[in-house]
Amino acid sequence: MSDHVPLIITIPIVEESVNITKCSIIKDSEEKVSFIKEVTISVRNLNTFNLSDITSLDRVVNEFTSMVNNA
Repeated sequence: MSDHVPLIITIPIVEESVNITKCSIIKDSEEKVSFIKEVTISVRNLNTFNLSDITSLDRVVNEFTSMVNNA
């Protein structure tokens, strides 16, 4: 026999709704060509020198995200 009593707890988890937005560009359209061109230029201009820690990596990823959103 054990002198331990198991503990039972209930942790309520709130259901959360996540809004999802989907953007699309028509295949082979001028918008697609323009988007690809802008993103390509943006990637070339990213400063990826000295990515030595998580802070600098976060900075570059955030810059890239902003560039794609702006394109």
